[in-house]
Amino acid sequence: MEHRVSSGAKIMSVTAGVLIFAHGEKYLRLATIARAYISQHLNLPVTLITSETVTNFLKDWHKIIQVDKPAHNTSPHGIKEWYNRDRLRAYELSPYELTYVIDADITLHSDSLAWPHQYCHSEQPDWFLTQGLVDAFTGDAVGAEVLGTTKIPMRYASIMLFYKYNSAPLFELAQHIEKNWRFYAEWYGFDPRHYRNDIAFTIADWTLNGKTSGPALPPLSCIGDTTRVVSMMTFDGVSFTNVLDMLSKNKPHTIIDKTNLHWVAKDVLLDYMPKPFVYYVPDIM
Repeated sequence: MEHRVSSGAKIMSVTAGVLIFAHGEKYLRLATIARAYISQHLNLPVTLITSETVTNFLKDWHKIIQVDKPAHNTSPHGIKEWYNRDRLRAYELSPYELTYVIDADITLHSDSLAWPHQYCHSEQPDWFLTQGLVDAFTGDAVGAEVLGTTKIPMRYASIMLFYKYNSAPLFELAQHIEKNWRFYAEWYGFDPRHYRNDIAFTIADWTLNGKTSGPALPPLSCIGDTTRVVSMMTFDGVSFTNVLDMLSKNKPHTIIDKTNLHWVAKDVLLDYMPKPFVYYVPDIM
């Protein structure tokens, strides 16, 4: 699909699409849910990047790109089956000129990403990262707000946008940081035991923007409290669909009409998603 974007006084037409990385059955199931919301709110083709052999629902993806399963990330939060280092290869894998990279555990409830340049008040940027993460219930910041022992604002790779024509340096530097992780951990004062794409891209973005943070998408609302979501449904008699609607309505901590949701509590999304999504699961070999 072609998008028309402005670069100064010049108007360009570019092909646009979305990448979702998914390894393992759980993340493939999440990816199919995410794809449906992307189609509804962005109306863009979606490419699945996976190490699995998908045998069903092939028609629902613009492309399926087979890759080797990346190295496993260890997590201080005990998350298992966390394979996302190949996000560093998004530039070389993307078939699009304008690429959205969206986590498999994100559901879109807004078309705000269709106009990312509303968050940029200067010339056309080459990429956008996500500004931060907030609790969907309270609006409080979650996760690190600064990088390690520095005052550099954290950026998150949960949702990324980049233009092919000039964003190769971002990915090249992020890959270099990943390969020299302990050096950068000592230099910026963060825990070297757990590799994170967010940190690699934060450093790359900061460095390439002249030691300042580049334009960013608004904070992403996180659902991390499984008990609270389930209790809303159990004790208040609220359906899962209504919970989604309540959580995605306009809140004081957002600058968009509706907010997109990052499901840290992934099992809630998988267990309670209403039809047709409960049957919308890919078969893998």
